[in-house]
Amino acid sequence: MAIKLATAPPDSLSALRSKVELWQAQPAMSPAAYHVGVNFAAETGVDVQLPHPVYDVALSDLAAGKGLTNAHVTAWRYLLNDGATTAMAEVTAPKAAQPHTLSMINRGPFISSLVHTVDAAENDATLAGNYEVATINIPGLYVVALWLRAQPPGQSVVIPLDPAPPQLIAGQKYTEAQFADALAPAAKQVIDASGPALAG
Repeated sequence: MAIKLATAPPDSLSALRSKVELWQAQPAMSPAAYHVGVNFAAETGVDVQLPHPVYDVALSDLAAGKGLTNAHVTAWRYLLNDGATTAMAEVTAPKAAQPHTLSMINRGPFISSLVHTVDAAENDATLAGNYEVATINIPGLYVVALWLRAQPPGQSVVIPLDPAPPQLIAGQKYTEAQFADALAPAAKQVIDASGPALAG
């Protein structure tokens, strides 16, 4: 079994690196470390690690039983490491002729969970085949999951990150269908309670 990283779009990586290099050269212009969790003035520099695409899944698709078939890339995420701490950076995928844009840097709870889950998957003897790292983001249900996309397509695996909602168990392996089916009732409840505005 082999887990590999996808090749980030050059423009996405360039948008991130240009900001990182600017903040390293001019630390006074960088976000405060206590906000984003990484010190751009660190003597060790800042490494860009674990590039992976982020797929959003619409609540309406889950509720309608469409699973992950319409999941689409909305951003690329990267880990930034200053030698002591790690943060997550997100570069939004462009729409039409818009440029790639660094939209977020944070030190939220999913970062350590992502690293731990990828490491565990790499050493999991029950995973057979080749996989590419991605994450699934379902904002309406507060779900982030590692998506090990089978190469070639077939037996992909979804592993919810901690913290996971009550419908899922963080760290447990699911098929794509099991993952979607577990969330379908909750997606329907959110849509019924909130209306179509949150369905997409």
